Amino acid sequence: MNIGNATVETACKPLSIEAAGHTLTLLPAGAYHACFTASVDSIGFAFDAQAGRHAIGSDKNEAYYRLPNSLALTPCGCDIRSASDSGGEYLLVSGPAIRAPKARYQTNIQIAGAVAIASCLRKWLLGDRHQDPLSYEMLIDRLGDTVSDLPPASKAARWMTMKRFRQVSDLIDENIAGDLTVAALAREIGVSSSFLSRAFTAYCGQTPYDFIL
Repeated sequence: MNIGNATVETACKPLSIEAAGHTLTLLPAGAYHACFTASVDSIGFAFDAQAGRHAIGSDKNEAYYRLPNSLALTPCGCDIRSASDSGGEYLLVSGPAIRAPKARYQTNIQIAGAVAIASCLRKWLLGDRHQDPLSYEMLIDRLGDTVSDLPPASKAARWMTMKRFRQVSDLIDENIAGDLTVAALAREIGVSSSFLSRAFTAYCGQTPYDFIL
């Protein structure tokens, strides 16, 4: 993979091709362990929900949850360590058409148009790989365009860091057998229930209510 000095261990061998000056890699569903420093900006597309632990740009190992049909942006130079016992199918696209806005790692980005693009690239990787370079270039450019004008994150979205998300999810785990409410979680954290709901949803794509269920 054209993402630096990568170490990626998976149960099944990834599919990888070079097309239109870009590297496309389809990682299979299953357990994995990855450790690398990105040498170019890249977009990842999660076809399935994923959960595990990762350290992104730091030494702190945190739990993560990846929404199905969501994008992740990894900027050049970002250190990645990630592992899961049951990772889902994942498409990684890297090359000059991909630009990570503001050069920061972002995940759980849901953009409707990205699903069709990623699904078509997946189909080509699994079957007819011998598309002409122009066809690959068109889809890769469109995928890059989906994230080129992301709106600025809201105050609630910026507030919900990995550390705070873990704090909330730990509180949920500790109180799941009791009379758990979003209002009680918000009081424990020190914010309003509406703010917590907005921040939680922006971070993982689910409301606290849906997450608890």
